[in-house]
Amino acid sequence: MFVPMRRPRIVSLVRVGLALGSGFLLLGASVTQGCGYDWSFPGKDDPAVEAGGFDAPILESSSPPDGNVGETQPPPPPPPPPPSGCRSSGECPDKSTYCRFADRQCGKSLEGTCEPIGMSCTAVDWRCGCQGTAYKNLCDQTAATRDDVSDTMGCTTPAGFFRCGYRFCPESTTFCLLKSGAAGTDYSCEGFDGCAAGDCTCSAVTKLACGAAACNDTKVGQVHLKCP
Repeated sequence: MFVPMRRPRIVSLVRVGLALGSGFLLLGASVTQGCGYDWSFPGKDDPAVEAGGFDAPILESSSPPDGNVGETQPPPPPPPPPPSGCRSSGECPDKSTYCRFADRQCGKSLEGTCEPIGMSCTAVDWRCGCQGTAYKNLCDQTAATRDDVSDTMGCTTPAGFFRCGYRFCPESTTFCLLKSGAAGTDYSCEGFDGCAAGDCTCSAVTKLACGAAACNDTKVGQVHLKCP
């Protein structure tokens, strides 16, 4: 007796296997896409990669943000110069300088200039300072207080001296010489010639040819001679 083979069952099993395989493939693709995997060909749309090939590296520029590679940067600008004028010694660079006023008005009208303080003074040269103090010489005037001199400040006159502008001249042995110039009046203490000490008057200084009218000796021992 002939028994036919059951071929339809084998075909059905193959169909079921193919269907299950397709389902697993679809499930795997969905899972990988859900995990963020990029299935696109790397660099296929990148013009930099296309131009240099698939393996061409993309390099970042190593140039500094403010210039080219190897470029020397200019040095920083120098500090501004100190002010050209001053109104007090506090405006001068350091304590080795003081503010000197050419008109000897202590900054009331003109600006001064910063100049070195006096050093190694030995001679007595009394002068009146802007702070109303009489100083023995330039070093005494500038070293401690960095003061300037004044023609008009009311300083106490040292004993045996008389006022000569900002200076103090020794009585009877010197006279006060005033000379006018472009920068103002200059004062100096000059010694007499041809007269005894304590007996010198304007007659003893006529050799300077400034004229008798320019001389004043109303106070004994205090002669002032003003020359043009």
